[in-house]
Amino acid sequence: MQIADKLSRIDTSKVGGKVKYYRLLNKMSVAELSELTGVSRDNILQYEECANFCPPAFCAEVAKIFNIELDVLSDDFIVFLNSDYIAKINNEKGRTGLSYSQIAEKYGIAPAALLGWVKGKYAPSRASFRKYIMGNPLFYDAI
Repeated sequence: MQIADKLSRIDTSKVGGKVKYYRLLNKMSVAELSELTGVSRDNILQYEECANFCPPAFCAEVAKIFNIELDVLSDDFIVFLNSDYIAKINNEKGRTGLSYSQIAEKYGIAPAALLGWVKGKYAPSRASFRKYIMGNPLFYDAI
């Protein structure tokens, strides 16, 4: 099968598909990408086939390797995770003098979730991203 045929069969609507697309476009094997990223071959194969998850750090490294912008490779969720969203929360806290709980209430975010993000206990999940973050003026400038 020609490379063009392989590329045309990849579902590039998902992050993992885009990783695979750029890997094949650059005539790179999974083993070579593994060597460059430090991510195991099995994990890369899993990311390429997974519809919902590619770790943000891996996406950032792949974008760097293939000399592409992260947002070309990633979806809005991955781009958000690579942003300095915690700084935006802390800037709001410093600017307004509100507590984290008050910031959560003001912006319609579950207080426990916001506090978990700020303390680094966990990053927002895709579900939290859809529910609390997309279009939220705390994280995105008003249009």
